[in-house]
Amino acid sequence: MKQANSLSLTLWFPLLVAFTFLISCLMLVWVLRSDLESTLVENSMLAITRDMASLQHEMESNFSTGHLKSANRALSFRGLNPQYNTLAAIDQNGRIMHASQLALKAHKAGMVLPDFDPKRFIQLQRGNQTDIRFEPEHQKIIAYFPLALARRAGEIRPLRTGALFLVYDLSIEQAQIWGDVWRSSWPAGLGLLLVMIILIQFLHYFVTLPIQHLVATADALDEDDSKIRSNIQGSGELVRLGAAFNDMAERLKHRNEQRQRAEQTNRNQEQLVKDLLNSTAEAIYGLDTSGICTFANPPCLQMLGYRDADELIGRNMHQLVHYKRADGSPNPVDESPIFSTFISGRSANIDTDVLWRRDGTNFPAEYWSHPIRRDDTVIGAVVTFIDTSERKQAEQKILHQAHFDALTDLPNRFLSLDRLTQLIKEAKRDQKSVAVLFLDLDDFKKINDTLGHEAGDKLLVESAKRLSKGLRNGDTVGRLGGDEFIVLLPGLATTADISPVADKLLKLFGEAFSIDGRELMLSASIGIAIYPGDGESPSTLLRNADSAMYHAKASGRNNYSFFTLAMNRKVSRRLELEEQIHGALERGEFQVHYQPQVNIFSSQVIGAEALLRWHNPALGQVSPEEFIPIAEQTGLIVTIGQFVLIEALTMTARWQSQLDSNFRIAVNLSPRQIRDPELVSFIEQTLRQSQVSAEDLELEITEGVLMSNQIQIDQALAALSELGVSIAMDDFGTGYSSLSYLRSYPFNILKIDRSFINDMTTSSADRELVNAAIAMAHGLGLKVVAEGVETDQQFRELKQLGCDYAQGYLLGKPVAAEEFLLSFYRESDLAGVV
Repeated sequence: MKQANSLSLTLWFPLLVAFTFLISCLMLVWVLRSDLESTLVENSMLAITRDMASLQHEMESNFSTGHLKSANRALSFRGLNPQYNTLAAIDQNGRIMHASQLALKAHKAGMVLPDFDPKRFIQLQRGNQTDIRFEPEHQKIIAYFPLALARRAGEIRPLRTGALFLVYDLSIEQAQIWGDVWRSSWPAGLGLLLVMIILIQFLHYFVTLPIQHLVATADALDEDDSKIRSNIQGSGELVRLGAAFNDMAERLKHRNEQRQRAEQTNRNQEQLVKDLLNSTAEAIYGLDTSGICTFANPPCLQMLGYRDADELIGRNMHQLVHYKRADGSPNPVDESPIFSTFISGRSANIDTDVLWRRDGTNFPAEYWSHPIRRDDTVIGAVVTFIDTSERKQAEQKILHQAHFDALTDLPNRFLSLDRLTQLIKEAKRDQKSVAVLFLDLDDFKKINDTLGHEAGDKLLVESAKRLSKGLRNGDTVGRLGGDEFIVLLPGLATTADISPVADKLLKLFGEAFSIDGRELMLSASIGIAIYPGDGESPSTLLRNADSAMYHAKASGRNNYSFFTLAMNRKVSRRLELEEQIHGALERGEFQVHYQPQVNIFSSQVIGAEALLRWHNPALGQVSPEEFIPIAEQTGLIVTIGQFVLIEALTMTARWQSQLDSNFRIAVNLSPRQIRDPELVSFIEQTLRQSQVSAEDLELEITEGVLMSNQIQIDQALAALSELGVSIAMDDFGTGYSSLSYLRSYPFNILKIDRSFINDMTTSSADRELVNAAIAMAHGLGLKVVAEGVETDQQFRELKQLGCDYAQGYLLGKPVAAEEFLLSFYRESDLAGVV
């Protein structure tokens, strides 16, 4: 495309018109030889222009300073010229601001000034050019001069444009100068003037204004006014240029909107990433490949002790936070896992390390280093780290809780046995011995029951302190649970070193404990097992020491006992019993036997006592004295006791229907059964299902059950009595034989222990004790049953003493239900006794 040239239309169009008009005037003068007329007009216009330029400048200055009255006076002064038929200042809305004729003020110029042309006024405002014209038909000059009413400081283009409008009368001069010229040349001069006017108007409307419109539109687009468009009407090149301009504006608008949306999306994405990084609880900072910090979020600043990100950005992070290890030794950058991220391009995670704060202190941290890639090239790394101080403390706390007792802070069972394992390894290597002392507080349960568990806990804490103070260096004391402690004595050359330690521990408990203002006396029993003679594993040694401790308790308490072979056999037997008793009920190994109870005076069988028997295929017949305590300790006694109750009441119902409706059955209850909260409801339900009256059931308990003074035992006995069940005190005379128990609890029957019955015929003391027991029981309204009656003489003396019932081998051994039924009411067997 060829190069095109252009010029300023605003400058050259007026020059071209002026030049053409000048040539035309010269030609007219040459032709008509009369240029006086044109000279007059021209001179008049020039005078008007100068006069109005002065007025324009004066009024605009007054407007800018707010002196409106001064502006009005300047206009009024010019209006004194008689040739000015009309002189008025018009505002931007076409309203007269001031006029030489005061009556015209504030009126619309188009309404009160006949010569005022609103179109010319509007053109003046658009073009901001003087419009002065001669009207030969009226012999006057009409002029519009632009008047800047307001403009911004430093700007040329006014904000609001008005006009100075004037009508200048030339009628007198025309009559004097142009008389002859008018008659001869006015047609040619007027024609030439009209041609010039038409040419100017044509160029102004169809060339200048469209081009100015395009320029103004382009300026608006340049100022980001994307809504403006060219509005050129008609046809021709300028119209096509306007259409092309509009198409270009649409494309620019579309591209600009796309650019703005892309920029906004990028800003939003950047802000979102920044917000996410700033909002996360983890500390995050970014690095370039030189290790220079490029970003740091608020948690990072807080953890490292910096106030502003500018303190980190641009600095080498390794030299600030990772320059040395926890022990203070230097940490070379090439050994840093973060540095390896730049080399390998792989992420790194270090769960245990230290970072250094601004003040020189450090803290444990776990951090992750991830490479930042751009076009498959590592350009940096982002490092995330957390302060693991609390986690480390929590781990240490959990580890401590896992290995130490929460109450006494002594090593617990796990840590004590682990320590014992290590001591056994050392003793085996050094050919030494290790002693395991199993210590149990005597009658500690009474403290809990009488003073409460809080006092019991305090007593345990004080006991732990005393034990810790009484040991040698290298010895270990731990708490196994409850009131049981373990003491480990390592590196023993001879067993003679054990007794002094045991004696010292016992003496520590000889002093009173001060608990909540009370002076409490407490003793301990100690069982001792020695490696390697009493066992080579921690569990074996602990079990054997436990057995020795029970032997010490059985020997009177407040002493210590060494493990022996006899204890070993006893422990082995107990382990066998514990192993076999689990599942024995399900395997049908238990059987209920019945021993008859006889009315001493009528020699009639009035009932029986249900006695449990256990026959195991591996152990054979097991004595109740062996398996009942084990069942009690393991908790199996509850389900076994329910089995006995169901069997006994079932047989009682059958015997009542077949033999004697007054037949009674006696069943023993253990301490564990009495504490069972479901006992009363179970008995009531079993009585209802078996259709046996509550009065025909007798429940036997020993004094040991009552010694615990537990509320649930009192409540259970009261509920059973209210139910109508008879309650018997079994083995009377073997315990404390407390009369308060007989008075305080709802007993119906007293059973005298067999140990008194055995010697009553040979010992007057035992006979008097039996007599006293019978008299006392009768005095309290109780029936008396004598156990273990084995001779006729015992039977007769009991009858003489007034005993109510008898039970023993003389009257019948415990037998199974079928055999008991066959031997029921053997009157011949009892006749000889009577």
